[in-house]
Amino acid sequence: MSTTKDYSVSFIQGYRSAVELLAQQKGSKLAGTTDEEDVKGEAEFIDQVGIVDAEEIDSKYGDTPRMDPELDRRQLTTVGWDVASLITKKQIINTLDDPTNKYVIAQAYSLGRAQDQVRIDAMLGTAYTGKKGENAIVLPSSQKILHASTGLTLAKLLNVVELMDDSDVPDEDRHIAVTAKQMTNLLNTTEVKSIDYNTVRALHDGKIDTFLRMKFHRIDGKRKDKTKIIPLLSAGIRRCVAWQKMGVLFGAGQNIMFDITKRADKRYATQAYGSMDVGATRMQEPFVVEVQCQET
Repeated sequence: MSTTKDYSVSFIQGYRSAVELLAQQKGSKLAGTTDEEDVKGEAEFIDQVGIVDAEEIDSKYGDTPRMDPELDRRQLTTVGWDVASLITKKQIINTLDDPTNKYVIAQAYSLGRAQDQVRIDAMLGTAYTGKKGENAIVLPSSQKILHASTGLTLAKLLNVVELMDDSDVPDEDRHIAVTAKQMTNLLNTTEVKSIDYNTVRALHDGKIDTFLRMKFHRIDGKRKDKTKIIPLLSAGIRRCVAWQKMGVLFGAGQNIMFDITKRADKRYATQAYGSMDVGATRMQEPFVVEVQCQET
């Protein structure tokens, strides 16, 4: 008498833990580089308090100066993302509890890339302020370093540092997202070759990840339309971006979740389904700098 072992329960447990592990460790390259919070509902409003200046006391019994700060709000709206894969019984047996199988990696990386896309789109896109998010705020031209027919250069990086320092942006937790092309640009600049070539070479090779107080993140992932997550301004001009952690807020209405079910309509194949509900917004314009780089 023969018996058939049901692998589905063990597979589901192993698959779910494997996907979640990859999603946390290898999915998003920008996880932790922005402020993060949970969001209740489709949108959340974050109150902001403006700057106040103390005054020198110039009289013994003068009136107490009143300096009420300006108040504002930023809107963060979340959007749902999902991905699904069908796995046959034979594939379950062959890849049981294997965290390197193609389904695990594909789903985890897909959701991770989407999170990076949400962050970068928020940095470069339009933020919304006001009581009901009625005011649109674009990244001002003063926070953009134009391409000037060049790729990523030492001069552009120094310009980023100057802009942030001039606005008293905190030194710590500064980041910059570039593609492989910009790393090549940087290595080929005359200044880098003659002054600090070894440091940038180590940066390119992954031996270090920080240069000029900025942590570099190479993002070469693709969007649904096959274009890179770091977008183009126009043909051949990449919109790289530098930021400080407090300048961008990432919110999750639903963190990455996975559901494993059997599909009776698909010959009882197992469906692995991952989803999330996330969004982001630029919180402070001086904390974000667009760095345009010529790629052609």
